[in-house]
Amino acid sequence: MPYTYKTAEERFWLKVNKTSEEDCWNWTGALQSKGYGILRVDDKRISAHRFSWILSNGNIPNKLLVLHKCDNKRCINPNHLYIGTQIDNMRDRAIRNPVPSESFGSGKTKLSHSDILSIRSIKGKSQQIIASMFNISQKTVSNILRNNSYLCKEGYYV
Repeated sequence: MPYTYKTAEERFWLKVNKTSEEDCWNWTGALQSKGYGILRVDDKRISAHRFSWILSNGNIPNKLLVLHKCDNKRCINPNHLYIGTQIDNMRDRAIRNPVPSESFGSGKTKLSHSDILSIRSIKGKSQQIIASMFNISQKTVSNILRNNSYLCKEGYYV
């Protein structure tokens, strides 16, 4: 009798510690270097939480991420996952794990939340002029104007 290989979905569920619907379902298989579950599907590596989302909800829209409500990197419970952007992910992280105010003594974080909003609202001035107005680099202005995240003085990402 020939050996039949298990499907990706069958192999996936063999590596899940599934408990109640409310609890985290922890991935017990291989982990990426950052601690997220990983498996191989059709000769490609995919994060376990992304595969869980696909099984439960279908395809993930382009340029969007599968994020955790529970902050447990090993969790693959579809009830703990949601679709969002990288900015959503950083905002959620900042809300759940705010940076203590004493960590801002390094002088690297110069701008407040309102400074960032002001920079994004300035029209008709070069990035170099905006940089000189706030005593920051042109590269920082460029990043802010491109909506790249910035850790402001208040301790969260904007």
